[in-house]
This record gives sequence, C-alpha cells and structure tokens, in this order.
Amino acid sequence: MEGYPLMRALWVDLWRRRWFRWTFTPVASIALSWCCICLILNYVGERRWQQVKARLEAEGETLDYFSLLPASISDEQNFCAIEGLLGLRDPENEALRTEIERQAALITPQIKEAMPLPGLGQAATTNDQAFLQALSLWAEHLAQPGKRTRKVVPAAINGAPLPGLPGLPSAGSSPPSTPEASQPATVAVTWKEARLLLEKHAPLLPLLTQATRQRRKAEYLPRPTRENLPELLYSKPLKHLQAGQGLGELCIFYSLVCMKAGDKAASLDAALVSLRLAQAANMDATLVGSLTCSNQQTSFIRVIKVYLRERFLEETDLALIQQDLQEMDPAAQHLLGLRAEMIWRANCIDYLYAHREQRWGTLRNLPMIGSSSVASGIAPAWVAVAPKGYFSLSKASGTAFFFDRAIAPIKQGGLEKAEARIGYVEDQLANISDWQRPDLFLTKMGFPPLAPLRRGVALGASWRLQAILACALERHYLRHRSYPASLEKLDAEFKAGASLLDVDGLPMHYVQSSDGRFQLWSPGLDGVDDGGKFGEEVVPGSPKSLTNTRYEGDWVWRYEPSVDKK
Repeated sequence: MEGYPLMRALWVDLWRRRWFRWTFTPVASIALSWCCICLILNYVGERRWQQVKARLEAEGETLDYFSLLPASISDEQNFCAIEGLLGLRDPENEALRTEIERQAALITPQIKEAMPLPGLGQAATTNDQAFLQALSLWAEHLAQPGKRTRKVVPAAINGAPLPGLPGLPSAGSSPPSTPEASQPATVAVTWKEARLLLEKHAPLLPLLTQATRQRRKAEYLPRPTRENLPELLYSKPLKHLQAGQGLGELCIFYSLVCMKAGDKAASLDAALVSLRLAQAANMDATLVGSLTCSNQQTSFIRVIKVYLRERFLEETDLALIQQDLQEMDPAAQHLLGLRAEMIWRANCIDYLYAHREQRWGTLRNLPMIGSSSVASGIAPAWVAVAPKGYFSLSKASGTAFFFDRAIAPIKQGGLEKAEARIGYVEDQLANISDWQRPDLFLTKMGFPPLAPLRRGVALGASWRLQAILACALERHYLRHRSYPASLEKLDAEFKAGASLLDVDGLPMHYVQSSDGRFQLWSPGLDGVDDGGKFGEEVVPGSPKSLTNTRYEGDWVWRYEPSVDKK
C-alpha cells in the first residue's frame, strides 16, 4: 500500500504532460477496440461453429475422419497384405516404396505413348507394330548382365527410332557408321521375350498376379490410427498412392504384353491388379485417393475395351470383370473424398491457430484463388495475428461453403444434377471479395479444382456402366453367337446387377452396327443426344477430351473409328 501514493503521483504527473496524453489516448483506444473485437469474434465464431456442426449432424455428416473410414479388411482377404505390398503406407517404409518405384520406372514415356489403349472418347483401334517397335527399343536399353546388349536396327522393324531414348539417334538423323563386321546381329524383341524381360526386371509382377483372384479386396497397410496420423491430416505426402499408381501402370503394360503373347489368364490377372490398387486407393478416404482410384479404374476399363474388341476372354472371365466393376461406385468414391477434404480443411484451420509460427509461411506458399495481390499480401499478415474467434468463424464459414457447394448437390441429385446446379465452385469462390467476406479467405487456401474432378468422375462412372453392359453383351454373343436386338432382350443372367440407366438417369442407348458389333452411348452432361457420335463427328475441330467443357459429342463405346447404324 505504501507504493500506491507514489504510483498515483507518477500517473498524475505523466497525465499533465501533453505528449503522454496524445500518445496514451489512441493506444488505449486501439487496445480497448482490439479487446472488444476479440471478444465479439470469439463469441460469434464459436456460436457459428456450433450451428454448422449441428447442421452437419442433422444432415448425417461427420467431422471425425475415422468415422469416414470403411470397415477394415482381414489380412486373408486383403490384396495389399501380401509380400511386396505389406506396409506400403508406413511413412518409415521408404525402402519398399523405392523398390516399387524402381520397378514402375520400367514403363517409359515412349512405352506409354505406344501402348494400344483407347482413350476416353476414342475407338479401340490398335497399332501393334508401333507397340512392338517401342518394346524393341525399350528392351535394347534394359541392363542384361552377362549378355550382349541387343542392337535393333530401325529399318528392320519398319520405323524410325523413338525420340528421347538414350544412345539412340533422333528421328531423321543417320546412325553412326560402323564397320559391318563389328555390328551385332539385328534382333527385334518378341512378345514372349518382352514378357520375360519384364518379369526379370520387375519380380513383383508374378507375385501380384498370383494373388489377385484369391484376394478381391484391398486396403493399404498399416491402417491409419489416431496415434499414427499426423496432427495435421495428410500433412505427410501420400507416397503410397503415388507408388501404387505407378505400379498399376506397370501392370497394365504387363497385361498388354501377356495378351499379345497369348496368355489369357496372366493378362487378365495383371489388369485386375490395377483394379485392386484402385480399391486400395479409395479405402484411404482422401480426395487424392478418390482421384487415384478413378484414374486406375479408368486404366483398367481401357484394357477391358481392348479385350472385348479382340474377343480375347472367355465367358467366365467376363463374368468376373462384371462382378468386380459392379462393386465399384465412382460417385460414392468421389463423395467420400469430398467429405474427407471438408474434414481436412477444418483440421487445417485448427492447425494454423495452434501453430502461430507456421501461419505466415503456410499462407504465403499455398495458392489463394481469386485473391488480389494486395489482399494476398495483407491477409496473411492479419491471419498471423488474428484471434481465435477469427479462426472459428473461418472454419464455420468454410465448412458450410464446402458442404453447400460441393457435397450437398451430389447427395441431393447425383453428379449430373451437381454439374447443372452449381457449375464451377472455384469460380464462385474466386469472385467473392476478400474485403467483403474475410471469413472465406482461408477457404481459398489451396482450394481443389472440383468442377473438372466432378466431370471426370461422371465420365468414369458412365464408362464403367458401359463396360459392364459391354461385358454382358459379349457374354450373350458367346452363348448365342449374336447380339440381342435391345438391352432388354439380354439374358437375365448376363444383365444381373447391370444398370440400363446412365449417370444422368436416362436409358443407355444401344444399337447393332454394320460391322457385326454394337455401339453404346449416352448424351453426357450436356444432355444433348448426338446419335452416338464423337465430338469431332458432330463439330469438326471439337475438343477430343470428354472432360473438356467445350466437348459437344456423346460419350460413346464402340470399337471402330466409324460405325454405320442399321
């Protein structure tokens, strides 16, 4: 108490000084205003967050990542529990991923380009000569200890060397002159030799193909737990998905080589590996996992289209493919990935609040869609010092925005209704000013391109339905030596579990063609029936990619470049 009069006297003395009053008054006003802002933001932010949580619970949604995870698979049924894949998800198991990536690197860009796989919106034409040429050049550059390196003369395989391969002259140049006696014998690789080379340099391939029919479910291990998952969900790179996708591409390559070598069982088993890895990617319950699943499923269907064009498989094989494809649901897979993305974004905001020292770097490194250069420079500084209430309000607004624009439309009307109702979510978000809605600034942080993803998923879902029906039609042909007059005339056994409706809810179109085969098509997301024509056949110069918003044709399944319908 003795110090109280002294402090009071000091305060009175300071207050009499003009400079002190001019300094203290604005500083005190700012501090008081800041305290009021913090209190108001904390109250409003927490209240808004509780309202959003209650709404999500009423909609049957969850913000607990582990509630999203599908039921676990027993090791006896799990394809990824075999030797060579076990522990691929473990962040510490770098050696296994490195070995898988080494084997997956066997499929070079030249091989990918030469593989006779039909793209989306293309007929199933093949060019075995180009594929064999690429294989010959590929085989020349594989290390073969104890054996002379193969020397392939381009003229012997009717083509110029592929660009980009080391040690080969570029197209149009002349090979170096060498005395004739010193040139090794010209040997072009055969399909069987290419298969043996693949199995030698990628010993994982035979191991995977042996297990694919006995283990028809897949989940990367170890399964995530609350203990081994990082505080910030998915903050560690999903390297197991990258390794799995590379391995799937290698298996597609191996499948085609086995097909050309005449081994039906090995070819189908290798293709099924890609589908098993797609199942495993989907079990991740992430948006990246959903995208990886869709890509690998599409690669599998591209191989199936080649099988069906060549009538390569037996009826039992086609039945197996039908069953496996019917168990996949692209729309549900995409919805699962979107829910995981919503949880990740809420979790990321919590992480930024708890780790103040990382806010600036995180916000400066991630792209902010639709933010002006001024706002992008000022907003990170504000977020770096913002109170808890701002983060709660941002989390609530961002979660509600993501649910309303990305998840709810698909739940209510499916992929095609979502496309018509909301269009490009990222464009809508980009048009919102940071100054008018500062609570949505963090929502713009690394926002995914949902519209192209959704369109690609819708296309993959349609192609999956077409593949299932195509398998049923080929099974009908193998039994009756003719195709049915309509899809309704398919044997009940063959169309069991197959939907005759496309993703738009309208009947799939079917017609027999003059080449003795058939054609399936749907109008696609634009809803315009072009009579089963590709985009270039409707409008010359139309984009070839079916995921392009300017594509104007149908989504078609046929085997030849052009088909005259009866």
